[in-house]
Amino acid sequence: MSQPSPELEGLPSWKLRLLERIQNTAADHTRVLRQGYPIYQPHYGTGEIPIQTWRTHLRALDADRSEIELHAAAVGLSDSAITAARAAGQRGQRWGDSVHSPPTMRRGEDPVRAHMVEGIAADIWQLEHMAAISVEHRLRGLDDTVTDDPAAREQFDRNMAALWTRANETAHAIELSAEERAQLWDRDDAGWLKLVSVTVRGYDDTALLERWRTYAWRGIEHDVRRARATLGRRPVAFPIHVCSYWWRAGSRTLQASAETRTVRPYSPVRP
Repeated sequence: MSQPSPELEGLPSWKLRLLERIQNTAADHTRVLRQGYPIYQPHYGTGEIPIQTWRTHLRALDADRSEIELHAAAVGLSDSAITAARAAGQRGQRWGDSVHSPPTMRRGEDPVRAHMVEGIAADIWQLEHMAAISVEHRLRGLDDTVTDDPAAREQFDRNMAALWTRANETAHAIELSAEERAQLWDRDDAGWLKLVSVTVRGYDDTALLERWRTYAWRGIEHDVRRARATLGRRPVAFPIHVCSYWWRAGSRTLQASAETRTVRPYSPVRP
C-alpha cells in the first residue's frame, strides 16, 4: 500500500493477514509473469509442457487470490482496502516492503495464539461459505444431480461438523474473548446478505456444483482430525443444534432473497 490507511486501524490481526495474503499472492503472480517465463530449448520441439506449466501456475495464483478476496469481502473488509492490496502486489510489492504497510501482529500479541485465531477464522469462513453453497445448491435444484452419490452428501455434512468441532475446541483452548467471538462468528442478517452477494450469487450452476463437490472432499475431515490430534486437548462436547446454526442462518437469508428470484422454494430439513 502506498500510504497509511485509517480504515485499517483497529482491524484484528486475522483480517490484516487476509490483506497481506492478497497482496503477496498478487506479487507472486507478478514475479512469475515477469521472471518465471520458461526459456525455450531447441530440444523442446513445440514446448507445450513448459509453457502450459507456466500458464497453469499463473492461473492457480490468480484463482488463489480471487478466493482470498472473496473471504475478505465476505468478512467486511472494504473494496478499497482489497483493491489497494491487490494493486500493490501487482506492482511487485510484498506486504511489509513499504513502511506504510501496517504490521499484521499487534504490539504484545502472542504469535502462536494469533496463528490459532487465524485458523479459527478460516474454519468459520468455510462453514459460512458451505452453508450458503448448500442452501443455494438446493434452491437451484442441483441436489437432484447428486442423488446417485449419497456418500458425497453425507461427507459434506460431516465436513461441516468436523470444521465446527475444530473451531469450537480451538476457541476453548485459547480462551477467545467475547469481542473475538463476536468478530469471528456473530454474523447478522446484513452480514449474511453480504456474504451471499459476493459468493453464491455470482456462481453459475457449474461453478456452484464444483464448489459443492470441493467441500464434499473427504480430505477435509481427515485434515481436521490430524489438527485436533496436535491440539492435544480433550474434545469439547457440543449439541448438534449448534452446528445446524450455519444452515439455519444461511437458509433464512437465502430464502428471503429468493423471493425476488424465479426459483423453487427451499424447505430446510435440518433442525
